[in-house]
Amino acid sequence: MSDPLEARIAALEAELRRLAARVEALSAWEAARTPVLARHAETPPAAALPPEAVLEAAEFLAFGDGFHTLERLPDGTPCRWTGASARATFWVDRSRPLRLVAEVVSRGRLPAEATPVLEVEGLRLPLLREGEGRRHVAGPIPPRASPGPTEIALHIPHPFRPADFGEADRRLLGIQIARLSLGPLA
Repeated sequence: MSDPLEARIAALEAELRRLAARVEALSAWEAARTPVLARHAETPPAAALPPEAVLEAAEFLAFGDGFHTLERLPDGTPCRWTGASARATFWVDRSRPLRLVAEVVSRGRLPAEATPVLEVEGLRLPLLREGEGRRHVAGPIPPRASPGPTEIALHIPHPFRPADFGEADRRLLGIQIARLSLGPLA
């Protein structure tokens, strides 16, 4: 071996010993401070999340969430069309099973046998009409131990463009929604 190579190896070994000593010192310091911190730590109470969260169409969300701009029905009811899919985020207590209730103003050109799908945390649930009115329901959504946001996605199986039917509107539309709520099973 050449002398420069041996010198480089020796320098690297010295640097490795220095780094190992530093890691050992940091580990000892952390081990010493952990019990002290534990004795003095104050665990703040978890903020209670509401049992139900409601989003009105006027609150549907930001650009890129899959909801189109706010519209009003002739009676003044605010509503929004979805695209092929749309997302919303709820801050709600997940300690019990939940369900999503959607007030669907129009199913657009969705065939009667086609069912929108709710996706939450990888679980896909049909969004089914409840009775003859606007109310559509999906659930149960299983409980979750950890607090935090719950993001839902609605997937519409047969979106349409009004322009394809002679109208001026070129948007891709799914279903028209006035309100979404996420809360306990009734």
